[in-house]
Amino acid sequence: FHVYLVTTSSSVKDSAKAALVDMVSSIILRMEEIGQKQQIANSLFHTDSYYLLRSLVKLSSKELPGIDDKSTTPTNFLAQQFFTTTTVDPLALNNKVLSLELILTVME
Repeated sequence: FHVYLVTTSSSVKDSAKAALVDMVSSIILRMEEIGQKQQIANSLFHTDSYYLLRSLVKLSSKELPGIDDKSTTPTNFLAQQFFTTTTVDPLALNNKVLSLELILTVME
């Protein structure tokens, strides 16, 4: 996860993302296979899948300063967009985007 976030090389980013997608997919696939064979929901693979999804959801739901501000009113929001500049941490934004993409992979 960290390699994807800090690297500047697009080939390394693609490889790191492919590895993450493969790991997430294999964990979910093993959980589904064990669940179909044993009809038991308390396997180690189910626990791993639960913790993986919970971590991804927590990462994707972190608020980004300047983007996820809930204190703006509609009139204040328009003024805020035109008259103030907000800087967003690119690492935090990439973290949120990657975790959302991994959740999408799980749901497909």
